[in-house]
Amino acid sequence: MDHIGFGMMCFGKEVYFKGTQEKIKNLLDRGYSCYVLTDDTDFFLKKFWGRSLHLIPYNRNYKSFYDKISLIKTIHGKHDIAILLDADLHVIDYNLFDRLEKYDFNEGVSYVDTLLNHSGKFKTVGDIPMEGDEWLEYGNYVTQLYPNIKDVETLWEYFIVFNKKGFDSEKFFNTYEKLQVVKEFCDVKLEKEVSGAGEGISISVSCLVNDIPIQKDNRLVSLTTNTLKPITRHTPTSEIPDYLK
Repeated sequence: MDHIGFGMMCFGKEVYFKGTQEKIKNLLDRGYSCYVLTDDTDFFLKKFWGRSLHLIPYNRNYKSFYDKISLIKTIHGKHDIAILLDADLHVIDYNLFDRLEKYDFNEGVSYVDTLLNHSGKFKTVGDIPMEGDEWLEYGNYVTQLYPNIKDVETLWEYFIVFNKKGFDSEKFFNTYEKLQVVKEFCDVKLEKEVSGAGEGISISVSCLVNDIPIQKDNRLVSLTTNTLKPITRHTPTSEIPDYLK
């Protein structure tokens, strides 16, 4: 199990801390290492003292969803496989993680879902409207980097795998962090409380322009079907587990 490290980003509402805590407990019980980027390290220290939990203080005042991907740098320092989970992801069956122990992961970046299954129903990046202030300058910049961006499949990053094999960290983050700056510039003008929606596009582009393999892993899709449920503001209350309410 030492070859896999799980990462989560946690700040804000109490429900996100409950969701992160739930996943940490189950993952640690299965012998995995967990890495949490959080603005409240004391919350997790009190609950998981002495266990294989690595806490990274998140000290930014203007927070960004993009920062979750920075966990890859830390996890790849100790593990070959980094798997990032959303704080509010509902894991229906934790036996999934027992099956991942011997899974043969694809090189580079793998994902299991797209925004076609999100409320937005975006199949490709071109389906996302980018005419308004929130996206216009970002859209222009990303098109310069990768002219065929509109044809790229969207990815929903609530469960995403980064395999050190085939992943060039220096090249990836050199591109990704520039895209983050542009997206946050767009968002700050709108006075958003949290910046960085749509980081999945930047993950894809950062791979594509640097020849890093990125793919929807259909084998992993089959393995995770009926075991993972992303929770959004559009999820009916009846489908949300009690610990995420």
